Amino acid sequence: MKATPLSLGQIRDRLAADGVDVPIHRVKYAIGAAGIQPCCRIGILRCWPESALPKIRAAILKTAGRNSGSVSKKNT
Repeated sequence: MKATPLSLGQIRDRLAADGVDVPIHRVKYAIGAAGIQPCCRIGILRCWPESALPKIRAAILKTAGRNSGSVSKKNT
């Protein structure tokens, strides 16, 4: 089965649904800082595989640690 490609906005929405609510620019920064490469391009959009979500989440939490609690975690 092929991995579903996700845009930055879709990644941000998936992470927000999982309780990590961050602005899209922080998602973009964390992906770049962690060196996570896109799997494809759809038009002008870069897309990452759905399987990269745990790595992206870890990268966001790691970069947020440098900024003293800038990630909003929703209580579920």
